[in-house]
Amino acid sequence: MMREIETLGQLRPDTSGLQLSDVWSVVDSIAESDPRYKVRLITFHSGGDCSEIFRRTHIEGFEVVRHDFSDFWTFDLTRTVSRSNIEGGRRVVSGSFGLFKANSTGIWTAFTSEGPDFFSMALTRFIEECRPQISFVHLTSDQLRQLFERLEAKSGCEVWVRKAVVYSHREEGEIGFKKKPARVLFNFAEREDDYVDKVEYVLQSNGEATLHAFASRDGVSYFFGGRMGYFTDMVLPAFAEEVSQSSELLAGRQRDSESGGLNPLAIVYKRNVFGRPEDNSHLIRALGNLDRSGLAVLHRNPYVHAAFLDFVDGSTFDIFVTGQNRISIIPGYQSSVYSLERLTEQIFKDFHEGKVEEDSQPSYTLSDFLTE
Repeated sequence: MMREIETLGQLRPDTSGLQLSDVWSVVDSIAESDPRYKVRLITFHSGGDCSEIFRRTHIEGFEVVRHDFSDFWTFDLTRTVSRSNIEGGRRVVSGSFGLFKANSTGIWTAFTSEGPDFFSMALTRFIEECRPQISFVHLTSDQLRQLFERLEAKSGCEVWVRKAVVYSHREEGEIGFKKKPARVLFNFAEREDDYVDKVEYVLQSNGEATLHAFASRDGVSYFFGGRMGYFTDMVLPAFAEEVSQSSELLAGRQRDSESGGLNPLAIVYKRNVFGRPEDNSHLIRALGNLDRSGLAVLHRNPYVHAAFLDFVDGSTFDIFVTGQNRISIIPGYQSSVYSLERLTEQIFKDFHEGKVEEDSQPSYTLSDFLTE
């Protein structure tokens, strides 16, 4: 059972009517008295009732038990890891986590105060094994910037970066940032054409920290301390709103099996990113770096046409460079939010970050799709 539920159980033996707000009040209390306390959260997209998917999905090596409350669920999760390089050949990772629906568009959040081993080896891996019904979400640097700007506007406070990790699209290694206003971080990343990966930050008012937290582009966030209300009322809703817009756009993109109708997407850039032959090669290398996938390059210059296959769930896409600042993605008869999230995030990390939009100007002929 979750530590927070046990604490509430000491105050009110009948915990069946507990609400999520009761849990957050306990989080506030524990965080104030225990400086080592941390709540880890991961936000993701689900094509159905996630609480039922978690309860009914049988995954080798995992055991899960669900507990129902008023507006949330908790799960006891055990993972048995069996590998020859582990002493004794196996080890067991177990703990508990909570789950709630973040909004009405299929965005959910799981949370736990268990340690990092449980979070990464059990909870995150369990969610990943539920693909493609469940897919991780990703924020761009621009979306992270907007999240912090919303937080500042709603709270009247200022976001300061304690630590951040920024990556180059082309060079190995990372760039660290410490103790700067958030706007300085994002201005730097935009100017250098880098992307922001992780940010540990504080929300400050008159020099006092009212919230200490962490956010990453892959949907992971932490609450370290401060006022949980700022986190639950401002950060999490803004996070859910950003990722729900992206997930809604990616859903239902598969080609119509009867009419063959297309539902294309475009990645649009604020500047020209295709002006030289080596730019095309850079995109092809980025696509080829995605694990558990196959890539066939049908045309390289002066434009790119590549056929992409996701080995995880069989999703297929044709990818075209259709302008100096535009990539078009044409889903095949199999297309999932999970696979499109993987594909677009790979382009954003290893090529350039852009904005995913409806492709309003498709101009393709039958010969473009002979790979189908």
